[in-house]
Amino acid sequence: MKGLAELVVSLCDLCEAEGRLLQEGVLRTVRRTVTLTLGLLFGAAALALLLAALYALLTSFMPVPAALAILGLARAAVAAGLLLSARRAAPPTPGEQPEAQAGGTRGTRADGTAPRKARDACSAGPCRSSHGRGVWAQAVPYGRPS
Repeated sequence: MKGLAELVVSLCDLCEAEGRLLQEGVLRTVRRTVTLTLGLLFGAAALALLLAALYALLTSFMPVPAALAILGLARAAVAAGLLLSARRAAPPTPGEQPEAQAGGTRGTRADGTAPRKARDACSAGPCRSSHGRGVWAQAVPYGRPS
């Protein structure tokens, strides 16, 4: 009976410690999210003020439509650059191979060799390959029960 009571007490201690860690993690995440949001808002306001100042400067040298066209092209170029950098930074979708690993030919590795078939890899013993189930299957430490 004493062992069972100690087990329950240690389980409660573990739950309390995990709860504290969760609370700290949530608070840290909320702080970072609020800081990022405020930074983005202030950055957008600063960019709007800078563009308004540039517009006022350009309208003193050229007609209004030309100034608007120049600012529109500049904004489009910045937006395209940001979108391209975000696309490069994003992880590939589960069915898509990264360009560096694609090797140029579908079904071959970057070094030009063809991968072994999944059934060949599993014929020797216990199988832990994903068999095309997706990227999440490789993240499971003990495999997924079939």
